[in-house]
Amino acid sequence: MFELPILRYFIEVSNHLSFSEASKTLHISQPGLSQQILSLENN
Repeated sequence: MFELPILRYFIEVSNHLSFSEASKTLHISQPGLSQQILSLENN
């Protein structure tokens, strides 16, 4: 089951084409964002 915050993270990474820029927009750490995207890929 997808959670809405994880989908928002994915959309921001897609829009920015950059994990670091997306993490700034989302106000979360870049490693934290990477882990969330990894969990999305594994589901």
